[in-house]
Amino acid sequence: MAPRQAIDIREFVRFVGTGVTATIGNLAAVWIVARHGSFGLALLAGSIAGFILSFVLSKLVAFRARSWDRAWAEALRFTLVHGAGAVVYWVVGFAVGRYVLPHLLDRPLSELGGAFVGAGVMTATSYFGHRFFTYRTYAPRSRAQPGTTAPVSASPAPSGERSASARHSEDATSAALVGLLAFVGLGLLMPRGVGLFDEGIILSDAMRVAAGEVVHRDFYSSYGPAQYTIVAAVLGLTDGSFLAVRLYDVACKAVVCALLFSILRGLAGGPLALLAIAAAWLWFAALAVFPLYPIYPCMILGLVATWLMVGGSLRPGGLRVCAAAGACAGAAALFRYEVGFFLLVANLLGAGVLIGLDAARGGAARRYAGVVVAYGLGTSLVFLPAAAAYLLVAPVGSFWHDIVEFSTKYYAEMRGLPFPRPWEPKGGVYFAPLIAGLGLVEAGRISWPARRPRRDEAEARARAVLVLFSLCTLLFFLKGIVRVSAIHVLLATIPALVVAAILARRWLGGSRLPQAGAILVLLLTIGPPAVFAASKLRDAFTSPDNVLASLIAERAGLRSAPGEAACRTTSRSTVALYPPDHARAANYVARRTRPDERIFVALDRHDMIFTNPVALYFAVERLPGTHWHQFDPGLQTRADTQAAIVADLQDNRVRWVIRDGSMENPNEPNGSSRSSGVTLLDEFLDASYRPVASSGRVAVWLLKSEAVSSVDHQSPCEATAID
Repeated sequence: MAPRQAIDIREFVRFVGTGVTATIGNLAAVWIVARHGSFGLALLAGSIAGFILSFVLSKLVAFRARSWDRAWAEALRFTLVHGAGAVVYWVVGFAVGRYVLPHLLDRPLSELGGAFVGAGVMTATSYFGHRFFTYRTYAPRSRAQPGTTAPVSASPAPSGERSASARHSEDATSAALVGLLAFVGLGLLMPRGVGLFDEGIILSDAMRVAAGEVVHRDFYSSYGPAQYTIVAAVLGLTDGSFLAVRLYDVACKAVVCALLFSILRGLAGGPLALLAIAAAWLWFAALAVFPLYPIYPCMILGLVATWLMVGGSLRPGGLRVCAAAGACAGAAALFRYEVGFFLLVANLLGAGVLIGLDAARGGAARRYAGVVVAYGLGTSLVFLPAAAAYLLVAPVGSFWHDIVEFSTKYYAEMRGLPFPRPWEPKGGVYFAPLIAGLGLVEAGRISWPARRPRRDEAEARARAVLVLFSLCTLLFFLKGIVRVSAIHVLLATIPALVVAAILARRWLGGSRLPQAGAILVLLLTIGPPAVFAASKLRDAFTSPDNVLASLIAERAGLRSAPGEAACRTTSRSTVALYPPDHARAANYVARRTRPDERIFVALDRHDMIFTNPVALYFAVERLPGTHWHQFDPGLQTRADTQAAIVADLQDNRVRWVIRDGSMENPNEPNGSSRSSGVTLLDEFLDASYRPVASSGRVAVWLLKSEAVSSVDHQSPCEATAID
């Protein structure tokens, strides 16, 4: 057989023809939808129609890949090549149209010529991408011995080894593509608005860690040090880039999607794995207003640890795997202490159940003791050195107050929310425990009759996954039952997606009743996140200035920046958007303070607190002037804490205070809606400081003994001075 060339002319012609046909389909869809809807919706419909036509026609007609067994993998590779081609088209078209052809042609003709050149280059690169990567229709020339024409091939590996190696390589490639696509999608839809409280906690505490301060000892925190340390490192390596920090957050979510695919591809099949990933992606998109939340790295560690325990529980000698899982739990504890504890309990409880069910093999107690010791050793090797380093420089009392004393005494009372009714929009929080319960029931069905001496290996693995991930789901759900909301149970939702996909795979092949159950599981999997994300994504499209994609379009000259956007940013970052009043106050203080000066971000009253705009420390690029910069009801509303804040302000000689009257208390059904009657801090601020500037309900106060620093000119994006 003659070796194939790099270009198959007939194949290339067919590819160009399918591209023209897909373009016609795109335009037809735009024309049809535009007659009944908005132009933006018509463009979206045209893009989808063109993409589907392009994939189907290129597969069946251009490259003649008639088998559908690997369609899901081909679709992922096709999407990657398609996206790369779009980038090539824009870069080449823009460069040629703006910098090359203007020397030869008028501006309109040069831009049109650039578009044609870009389209031509995109066609060529897309063809090679699909030929060599998507459909792999190119076969390289075989090597022949000198003086002969017969090709020489290497000694083939055993077919089983070769197929297993190829399968693992393809699965890894596919998982990487899934992660990349999730990263691009979430990145483009990334909201530019800064979370004044939740995200502000991470940003301001990272600033304090970068300045050498120690969590709990030098500042109050309800989280562990890991997230602060990573964010501080990212800021340090990128010269304080807010975008880099946000991309780290997006990367964590993309890794979760890739791990879900890697786990489910072999257990539930490609379509169900992609459905679970779609659900996770929708949850991440809907809850994108909670970036940098420490649960996202915990999701990664939880998935890895629980998946490792599947193998560790099935193999009597898998103690190294159990130790690695324990190391993941120890690392999770450094992000969120309680998450690491719940992960440890879930993994060891699941391992005990599985080993107990296989007691017919004998030595169950010894096996379980080995698992516990190995897991505990892995946890200790990661967590204990960090704990020892902390105890060398800080008293244990600070940690005990922040994590144990305050949480047990005040968190439930001050932050607790009632469970929603199942039919309410927030009723999707019940997905995780419901699926976990069904998973344990199915695992029990697999185990019946108990202690069956022989069991199919695939069934044993399915049972192990159901038990371990269901228990992980239930334990993580317990973490969120105090403040029941989608973001607080998201940690449990992710492992529940693994259980749901396996249940659907097992039940779809059964009788009518199991099939009905599988359909219900699938609806519960994709329905709540789709409904919850619909309004969030609609907001992103109706207010495009708030997402990263709009900024990219502005920088590329594809759209003009809205006039009011400039007064929503600060000198620190043009990516981050703040409410205009907060941005103006931050700009005012930033221009009138020294880089080493500390400030205080407060409220207009402190006897009743819900949150404070702690992100303003990051916006102004100034460290907090008190240990208690993060406000929580039940803590900063107490007399002893307010007295400590007053002492800190005096000791640190804090001159500038930003007082926010816009952080309205939502009157939640908990203790945060009640006044403590403590006004010590308010009285001190009123007596020692005076308002010198304001924007809306955000005021800038200065120590009465200080004069306002003069600046060259008053910027329109600063708070207005008060005469």
